[in-house]
Amino acid sequence: MDQQPGGLGRAIQVRRAELGLKRKEVAERALLSYPYLSELENGTKTPSAKALRQLAEALELSQAELLDRADSSPVRPDHRQSTGYARDGLPPISITTGTGGASDTFSGSHEFEQLGRLADVVAATVRAELAAWARTSLPTLIRDEVRRVLDEEGRAHR
Repeated sequence: MDQQPGGLGRAIQVRRAELGLKRKEVAERALLSYPYLSELENGTKTPSAKALRQLAEALELSQAELLDRADSSPVRPDHRQSTGYARDGLPPISITTGTGGASDTFSGSHEFEQLGRLADVVAATVRAELAAWARTSLPTLIRDEVRRVLDEEGRAHR
């Protein structure tokens, strides 16, 4: 596994969100402890071959697919040079969420990384919800609309 540190953890988080699963549910499916899965997601542990297999199965992926996702999962570094700037040479940014409290201000690349991860998880969750809606509700809506149109056409031809 030559992916960047944290890439596997990020891939696990995103896939878990895509499936709409909580960490506890994935841990149970994979027969892994919750703390161990948490360490894997946070990038502080590297899984054994057996744990990787169990985790891939729990996430409904092959091991190769999971590792591919880990290799392609971007990791935002939080390394700062002595100047206090992030590795990319840009100064740390400050984002205020709008409620005005001191606890609502995020500054520096670490918090920006957390916002990026949150955005990825939200996007994956939205995609998963849309996919579920397309599988369940959308066919019924289409069927009902087709029936309505056919009924209207039938009445118009009478």
